[in-house]
Amino acid sequence: MGKKIQQFYVIRTAPSLSLIAVLILLAGNLSSQTPTPTPSNDTVETLRTLAFGEAVNRTASPKEVHGYQLKMEAGTSVECRMGQRNLASRMTIIVPDKDYQVPGDEVPNSEEVGRIHASDGGVVEPLVIVADKSGSYILRVTFFSSPSTGKYSIHCGSPSPTTDKDRKYAAAERLFTEIRRAIDSGADPWAVRGQIGERNAIYRSLDDKVASALSVGDLSLAYESNGDLQTALSHTREAVRMFEALESQIDIYRSLRDLGFQCEA
Repeated sequence: MGKKIQQFYVIRTAPSLSLIAVLILLAGNLSSQTPTPTPSNDTVETLRTLAFGEAVNRTASPKEVHGYQLKMEAGTSVECRMGQRNLASRMTIIVPDKDYQVPGDEVPNSEEVGRIHASDGGVVEPLVIVADKSGSYILRVTFFSSPSTGKYSIHCGSPSPTTDKDRKYAAAERLFTEIRRAIDSGADPWAVRGQIGERNAIYRSLDDKVASALSVGDLSLAYESNGDLQTALSHTREAVRMFEALESQIDIYRSLRDLGFQCEA
């Protein structure tokens, strides 16, 4: 049985160039469709400072790792988004060891605590960084599983005092990390249906139309994996209606394709 492309889904057809974007807190803890790749030994890593409000448009090859350093103050949060892209992507928040230092131009890595996924061209929810302590945060972008280069864009807005809304986004990002960690370890999506439902409920409470549409597709996969095709179809039909309201043609097509696979099952 093939799987969907939304969020934690595995693409039913051959996957395009993918990436991981990792946000790393270097000064303390944060409040907040494929297995996680491991960069090869010949990976080229670069690190640069990203100004708030700056838009980055870059081309990358599968061997590269792009790191963007954000200087944040305690008690503030910032929203980062993937923009135009012709590749699938993942943005992940991780927390390093307390005494971790950025080793020159090398992009650091450590424990993952939050994540979102972005398809190649569809809508994508924001990734909100909550800074509980002052320090540098790294936006880490890793490309893999593609024979060619791809283009992507990233934009982080201006920091503002952390709100309840910010922490809800951070909670949803943490839940997605738990979901992906379980799925990547071989767990059935039904085993994490509680986290999937909770994440969708958070986005609905925030009235985030995009995130709600994407995460309801995850509910569909969970029920599909448990053999409950009627409930899965209901969630997929809801996703189609939500993407139609968003006028996201590529996501409408993908959801209709998923609907067809479920009807054939």
